[in-house]
Amino acid sequence: MRAKLAKSQRLLEVVSRNMAEEAVGLVQDGFRSETDPYGERWKPKQNPDGRKTLSGVTGRLKTGWHLKTQDAKGFTVAPSVEYALYHQAPRRGRSGRLKRPRRRMVPVTRQGMPRKWSRRLNEAAREAFQAMESGKLK
Repeated sequence: MRAKLAKSQRLLEVVSRNMAEEAVGLVQDGFRSETDPYGERWKPKQNPDGRKTLSGVTGRLKTGWHLKTQDAKGFTVAPSVEYALYHQAPRRGRSGRLKRPRRRMVPVTRQGMPRKWSRRLNEAAREAFQAMESGKLK
């Protein structure tokens, strides 16, 4: 019984890691296509400089997404820069208008999981299960 429980715990950790890695890849896809997880195009830069939207001089916002936490219960991916929040969920000014355009990089609970994200995360989980069943993961 202990061996089975240990194996199931390991499986959940592997599934979680696979899904987290896929989520980071999906964020990168959004930067390449300049779209949010729901397929909506990001608003263009107010001052075009030849680079893609949200691709600044350092590229830290674009390249800094990483696995923050991961265990058998789930995972968290996060940007390496704090200002990502101001694009993901911009604040409103006194007039009620957004201070900057909304350019989401990850899904939001209110809108649910986008079809593309759901499909790719499920596939990542399936791959982990198959690897475990075939004995490739111990």
